[in-house]
Amino acid sequence: MYRKIAPLPDQPAALAVAELRGLETVWQERKASLEGSGSLQEFLVRLKRDWAIETGVIERLYTWERGVTEVLIERGISTSLIAHAGGLTQAEASQAKLLIDDQLDVIDGLFEVVKGDRPLTEHLIRGLHQNFTLHQDYRGGVRVPLLKGAYKRDPNNPRRADGTMHEYCPPELVDEEMGRLVAWYRDAESNAVAPEVLSAWLHHRFTQIHPFQDGNGRVARALASLVFLKAGVFPLVIRKQDAQYIDLLEQADRGELGPLVPFFAERQKKSILAALAADYEVQRVEQIHEIIGAAVGVLEHRARAHEAEIEQVVEIAEHLRELARQQLAGIAATIDASIRKVANATEAWNSGVSSASPTDKKASWFYRQIVDVARA
Repeated sequence: MYRKIAPLPDQPAALAVAELRGLETVWQERKASLEGSGSLQEFLVRLKRDWAIETGVIERLYTWERGVTEVLIERGISTSLIAHAGGLTQAEASQAKLLIDDQLDVIDGLFEVVKGDRPLTEHLIRGLHQNFTLHQDYRGGVRVPLLKGAYKRDPNNPRRADGTMHEYCPPELVDEEMGRLVAWYRDAESNAVAPEVLSAWLHHRFTQIHPFQDGNGRVARALASLVFLKAGVFPLVIRKQDAQYIDLLEQADRGELGPLVPFFAERQKKSILAALAADYEVQRVEQIHEIIGAAVGVLEHRARAHEAEIEQVVEIAEHLRELARQQLAGIAATIDASIRKVANATEAWNSGVSSASPTDKKASWFYRQIVDVARA
């Protein structure tokens, strides 16, 4: 039997992940250094593509391996690329692109909701569903016309592999449950509940209601993302390979919301760390430019140096070469005397030093021998 949704636990702070607070603080401090460089926008474009593609993969709106998603994240969403990388027909690829574009519009819309400081309402939630299903006319693989932006009129209870039925909220209770969900969310938001806790709670309670005929998972992940965006961080990116995702939702069905919270926190931590890595790359590039600039300055200074100073450098170098020749000649003499004591008179051996100034035609005579010895 369907159990009505429950409010947040009495002490939601006990479920919060302290490590995420630290990362959020670091990100807020570093965010400004990216905004003017364009690197943040590039990072967000890739993150939005990841979110939009994977939320459809989870729902089996289209099916391909993670490698295809990574190609689309890198190169952009196009019908030809989807067909080529995903092994789809042109018609299948075209439909997949329409769905992904709708999902991209949704995630862009969530950023606008936060920018405009719009509150969460049932009207907004229904609008999310309508946008998600703009190019989806039927429910899943069933040729049943899909209600877009409207709550379900018939039960949508799935049958598990063991034959049992999982009961979502009956259609006649959806209005009541959704009203309660939004009211509780607003209370929690005003009480500054940690985003990973509020996000996990809102996602689960929404899926528990399952208010729409189809597309509930996509809307749930959009709502979870909205919570994080309002907290100043990133959308919640959940991928097909996150196998524990469904298991944790089923644990929450049994009243165990706690395990879902660190999973959401971990996904958010990965996004923040990726953003910080992008910031690091910006700083590294800036440092490289500074180093190159300093090096060019040194070269320009040298180029402007008086020719007499350059001649002095050459003179000193030549003097050092002669000192080296003398030192090596002494070592050669020692080696020569030492070998003479142990070598047979018939053996061919030699110890000596040869030297040439840069202007001497002999300067490159021993290049080949040096290279051969170095290789050996």
